[in-house]
Amino acid sequence: MSRRIPKLPRSVIRFFEDQAAKAKKRKNDLRTWTRFMVVLLYLREPSLSVRAVGRCYQTSRRSVYRWVNAYRAGGIQALRTQEPAPGALGRRLRSILPILLQLPPSFFGLARTTWTSDALALTLDKKFALRCHPAHVRRILRSTGFTWSRARPMPKRIAGRREMLAELAERLELLPGDVDVLFSDEADIHLNPKIGFGWTRRGEQRQVRTPGTNQKAFVVGALSARSGALWVRQIERKTGEHFFEFLNWLALQQPPGKRWVLVLDNAAIHKGERLRAWLQANPQAEIIFLPGYSPDANSIELVWRAVKLAVVYNHSCSSLPELMDRVFAYFEQHGAFEYRAPALPLNFAQSTKMDHDDSANETSQLQQSERAGTVPIACAAI
Repeated sequence: MSRRIPKLPRSVIRFFEDQAAKAKKRKNDLRTWTRFMVVLLYLREPSLSVRAVGRCYQTSRRSVYRWVNAYRAGGIQALRTQEPAPGALGRRLRSILPILLQLPPSFFGLARTTWTSDALALTLDKKFALRCHPAHVRRILRSTGFTWSRARPMPKRIAGRREMLAELAERLELLPGDVDVLFSDEADIHLNPKIGFGWTRRGEQRQVRTPGTNQKAFVVGALSARSGALWVRQIERKTGEHFFEFLNWLALQQPPGKRWVLVLDNAAIHKGERLRAWLQANPQAEIIFLPGYSPDANSIELVWRAVKLAVVYNHSCSSLPELMDRVFAYFEQHGAFEYRAPALPLNFAQSTKMDHDDSANETSQLQQSERAGTVPIACAAI
């Protein structure tokens, strides 16, 4: 015998279907989706028995009656999955755990620097007489808005650093359009691969072979803040002698007679008598030093980070020359490195971009002809 149920308007049917689709897609909440579909079928097809409705979605007659009654009493909101009300233990954990995470583990006598769920469960048991499983601690933390994430290093800050960077940005942005601004620094490339993230099948873990004995190579480069052009060279060691050899090579890559500015950090190898002698020999160049402890103001640091993420992480090279070949191949293929340091995001007007196709610069012309349509990426290994 069919049930006596008024015919549902099409708008109600469409609303039910939309809510069921959202429940299934947004949170993958199959229980809410099942309730929506069972109630919709019950109301839409009066000719079907309650047993047949339940059989369509593999549920019992009692569940069908319960969900239909809940809908009639509380509307569609009553069909959604409700989070269970926390008990006495859950309420105490929600109030204590945020306070614990603001204190270091050493405050409670633990010889560690990072809170884990095991360490939190142990501290809750010993200091607060609250015994719970570490998995329950993780559930409570997630429900209160905490996640397990990697910390970010913060460089040392000096007084007035923000003001000095603002003055430097204003000074660089007011330079004439034909004056290029280069950011320079060195980087280490290790043969032992850094381990990073990558796509693997669930339940499997990628294995990265290591050479056993680590070796290091060094590169030094300069990045144009106007065009994204990169000049990079491999050096034997990070010394003042090798750095100024790079500066001499870099000066030859610039258009003759044109002024350019080089921005450096305060490393000892960038200063001294060699610097004064080099500036006298290269009057078209100007050196500007960043405030101390400001790697986030040097845009070439983003280049080093990019090449390490792309080439050095999870690499399988067995020798340092093979790895360096891949590093320089990445530089060649990348094109313009249009990076802006987060602490010094320079904004040059479009009309002030450098033109690296200067007819007097034969080296730049050669690089442009070899890489048509790109800015010059000059690489050399010594």
